[in-house]
Amino acid sequence: MTEAVSDLGLPLASAALDVVENMLVITDLAGRIVYVNPAFTRVTGYEPDEAVGQNPKLLRSGLQDETFYEHLWAQILSGASWSGELVNRKKSGELYTDRMTITPLRDDAGELSHFVAVKRDVSDHLAALTAGNPGGIAHVDRTGRLVYANGRLSTLLGRDFEALLGHGWLEAIGDRAAGKVLADLAFVGDASDLVSMLELTDGRSLRAHYAPLRLGGDGHAGVIATLEDVTTERDALRRLREREAYARGILESLGTPTAVVDGTGVIRETNRAWRDSEAAAEADPTTTGTGINYRDVCRRSAAAGCAGAGEVLEALDRVLAGSSERERLDYRLDEPTTTWWELRISPLELDEGGAVLTHNDITWRHELQQQLETQAHTDPLTGLANRLGLLTYGTGAMARARRTTHPVTVLFIDLDAFKPINDRHGHRAGDEVLRLCAQRLQQVVRETDAVARVGGDEFVVVCEDLEEADVAPLGHRITRALDEPIALDDGIEVAVAASIGTVRVAGSGDLARAIADADQEMYEAKRGKRPAT
Repeated sequence: MTEAVSDLGLPLASAALDVVENMLVITDLAGRIVYVNPAFTRVTGYEPDEAVGQNPKLLRSGLQDETFYEHLWAQILSGASWSGELVNRKKSGELYTDRMTITPLRDDAGELSHFVAVKRDVSDHLAALTAGNPGGIAHVDRTGRLVYANGRLSTLLGRDFEALLGHGWLEAIGDRAAGKVLADLAFVGDASDLVSMLELTDGRSLRAHYAPLRLGGDGHAGVIATLEDVTTERDALRRLREREAYARGILESLGTPTAVVDGTGVIRETNRAWRDSEAAAEADPTTTGTGINYRDVCRRSAAAGCAGAGEVLEALDRVLAGSSERERLDYRLDEPTTTWWELRISPLELDEGGAVLTHNDITWRHELQQQLETQAHTDPLTGLANRLGLLTYGTGAMARARRTTHPVTVLFIDLDAFKPINDRHGHRAGDEVLRLCAQRLQQVVRETDAVARVGGDEFVVVCEDLEEADVAPLGHRITRALDEPIALDDGIEVAVAASIGTVRVAGSGDLARAIADADQEMYEAKRGKRPAT
């Protein structure tokens, strides 16, 4: 060995090279080893007489392909240095990671004569770097053969390092997972990573992260696979998905249109009833479907004149802001027909907030309420307003009178000779007479006048903006209309007359008092018709 170095004209360097800690290898241009230092022997196990004269190929592990070495030699033969890492094999067969720098040497004429490789075994360093990694780390070639594993992988797979080498680690994970690994390794590109899931025979799930290992320049040294046990995470995710599916199933089964919005108002889920309702209304799904901000929908509707949409937006904002535990309101939408909806907004108990919106079509309820109110204010026999309906209308009439300073005219009308008709021809005939009298009254008054039946054969007419000079003519028209004979269904003809009491009341007055006063005036008029006794 010393003679080989001396032949290079480096007698003083020989002693120095023998004591450095890094491995040194000197080759000629043909690639034959002419010198190795003691550090080389200590790491590789090859004595100098076993290495000198050999090609560095004796260290090859097979993890680098021929292309790798072709690029390496092309670079150093061009006179440039090369630095990088590769996996080599010791005399014992043990693999180690070799970090090296190869420098070309030139003779006195400036021609390339030798190459000096300064090498260092960094396997322990790599082991130290990966020791704290929570995942199992495997260095494998493209066929899945393991050349390095950290302690965590041994613990994860329940086998020691020696048992994992080669294809032992694939046997440890089972045929199904091993087949998946081999497919993944074939898919991993030179510059792209891959994340995959492996299902082991013992029921565990491992997340595998593959990354190509490049050792200097264009060197390809296999793949680094990091394995992590995600069984707990998988089970938790599965339970979460089951709960989500359960909740979604309940949501879908609800017969009322329901939507779930997040903390910003974006619709995240809708049920079938919601979608069917929107489809029936021919609504644009891009305005009410998932991913749409419901608050924006309300703003646009409110800007278009829908007052109910503004109320919905305010209620939703209160719930999303946490200032209201829940909201309930009825609002109206004027579509081709007026539709009333009951909206209930309940908050979601989530960190990110959100709410559940449930709509009920309550148009029927409002229609029923309107019918009941109409019935409560209407005389069922004649269809005129009853006393309650008259007073309800009168409240507005008196308010208008206060603004205009025009008095309200009240005419109280009582039918004369009505009781004999009931007594002689029965209540059916009497009811027919009342209906016909109600029709005649409506025909002779103005459209703006209110006509009500307030008793058995008693009627009231309330007139706004009626000049005093027009009061008597109106009374005469009513009297003439009610004096006309009435033909009943059975061919019988009957006649009634009317007594009228009239009162004019200012807007500051009391309408109920005015009706009572008109009633009294009517009785005075009726008394004036009776013959003296």
